[in-house]
Amino acid sequence: MTASARGHGLVLRVQQLEAELPLLEKDVCQRDYLYIASNRGVDWHANLRVDHGVVTTGDTPRFIMDSIKQCHGPPRLFMLDKYDIGGEGTCMKRYSDPAFFKTDSACSRMLQEGIRTERRPIRTM
Repeated sequence: MTASARGHGLVLRVQQLEAELPLLEKDVCQRDYLYIASNRGVDWHANLRVDHGVVTTGDTPRFIMDSIKQCHGPPRLFMLDKYDIGGEGTCMKRYSDPAFFKTDSACSRMLQEGIRTERRPIRTM
């Protein structure tokens, strides 16, 4: 049933594209190239925003919806507290604190800067 409806939607979209195609062919087959260069459509193509699918009209495929529905919630960090030295609630504090991840990225930046300074300077001839 859904495959039939989806196929029907695709057929309608293809028919719409086929109806718009002669207009596009007319612009492409112009002999006056100055008209094409000054056409505002050139700017439009450069700044094109697609808010939905070009062929489909926004329907998410079934296999993607199934994988989204099977996603689990956030991890239960309180279960790790019994293995942590800090006591109850420390795992939740540690892994939900953004500063924990910022220090990690700051260290990696310092390492990268250290690697850059260790490189030999380029010899000039």
